[in-house]
Amino acid sequence: MRPLVPIGRFSQVTRISVSLLRHYDEIGLLKPAHIEPSGYRYYSLSQAQDAERIRWLRSLDFSLEAIRDLLQIQDPLELQRRMQQHRDQLEKELVQLQQKIAALEEPPHLLLSRHEVFVREEEGWHAITHTETSTFLQIQQNLGALFASLYRRAADLNLRPNGAPFLMYHDQEFREEDLTVEAGIPVVAPSKDCPEVQMFPTGLVLHTLHSGPYDALSGAYTALLEGMQGLGHGPAGPPREVYLIGPSQVAAAQQYRTEVCWPIR
Repeated sequence: MRPLVPIGRFSQVTRISVSLLRHYDEIGLLKPAHIEPSGYRYYSLSQAQDAERIRWLRSLDFSLEAIRDLLQIQDPLELQRRMQQHRDQLEKELVQLQQKIAALEEPPHLLLSRHEVFVREEEGWHAITHTETSTFLQIQQNLGALFASLYRRAADLNLRPNGAPFLMYHDQEFREEDLTVEAGIPVVAPSKDCPEVQMFPTGLVLHTLHSGPYDALSGAYTALLEGMQGLGHGPAGPPREVYLIGPSQVAAAQQYRTEVCWPIR
């Protein structure tokens, strides 16, 4: 019979607390070599190596479930694949963490920003657009490619861009799924009839300039709605975000500039 040590001594050797060893037993990660009828746990010293592996994998932010799977893998290639998978995930998290650190180096735009609201009369304008329904996440991820395709289409039609790209939201409420948007590129009015060009009529627009990342745009929309109420106006069409400065021009999201416009009546 292998020499056994009580849970307290095993805890001392492995530097894993008794309560954590009990938890590992309950989830089947590191079960005692022997349990007395009284419930007291004993471990073999040969299990210390498994305990050390668990401690090391936990220090690398593997979940307990993932560790349990890893300890059962015998194929070195599969083990290497799983480790690479985890590395890729950590690198993604590192990029996100670096973005958060960079955001903290800038002025706290969300805490200090104030959206000034203005009214202007927009003369009729032209654009080529594309409407699609998708998830909010997919729209965000594909927006750059969508604008690029609109610029190519404008070039194919010999249309000259006449402003920053925009995105209009046609739904009456925000949706994570089945969100209908219309992306567009303003263009100079064509000299001859062009079915692909849409005409937007003259009308009043309430607008504000947002400085900073897109995930803080809700403050701009709130300011516009407050402005409408204060002026006694209501929406006359879908709002649109005009991307004056975005990720294609600057790296830091704090430098983005987005005009949010809302037609009013």
